[in-house]
Amino acid sequence: MIDVFYLTYLDDYSDNNLNRILSKVGKNQRVINTADIEGVYAAHCACAEQSLTENFYVVDGDAWIIDDFDFSYIPSDSIDVYPAVPQTQCTHVWRALNPATGELAGYGGVKLFNRNSFFVKSSTKIVDVTTGVAKLGYPYYRIDTPSNETRFATTPFNAWKGAFRECAKLASGVATDDIQSRLERWKSPLPIEHCELISVGATMGEDFGEFYGNSPEALQKINDFDWLNKIYLDI
Repeated sequence: MIDVFYLTYLDDYSDNNLNRILSKVGKNQRVINTADIEGVYAAHCACAEQSLTENFYVVDGDAWIIDDFDFSYIPSDSIDVYPAVPQTQCTHVWRALNPATGELAGYGGVKLFNRNSFFVKSSTKIVDVTTGVAKLGYPYYRIDTPSNETRFATTPFNAWKGAFRECAKLASGVATDDIQSRLERWKSPLPIEHCELISVGATMGEDFGEFYGNSPEALQKINDFDWLNKIYLDI
């Protein structure tokens, strides 16, 4: 069985979400809560260091696992996803329902990594973890079945932060799938709680991503939650 990491930071933690994961794993499958590590990429590196299996799952703190998903999938080293690239080498990303946009997308979906992808040195700052390790030889593998609902808008700050970070990545070109229509959906969210702040965050994130699209050092700030909180407090 493959290790599962529940990745949380401060108020992203949810007992209900963790219990949901525990109900979906195998009898002897390890579930580890990796909590409160500064920096999104650093937190994933910590998971890789702790993993006792070649591949490991990562579940974000705001992910509510759906009824039909479990953690029994094991990638094969004899089935190629791309020529001479087996499943075990690929960065798997399942689809997740975004309650703000109504779409199924990779945002907040369950992910499966090869632990070795985090021991390869990168010449540039990694802004988005999945696309970053994909460029290091562990390519992106989209899984079209859904894994969870991304319940990111748990507080006013989290609602704004989720929209800001994702739209900055979209506008900068870090995320490249259906960019313009996804940005528009973020800026005009469905009438869920804190939808006004989601719209504000989306617009601000789009502006930030467009302005700093060619500056990985500046874009890296979207993974600094203290910096994000200061920006939020100035709204």
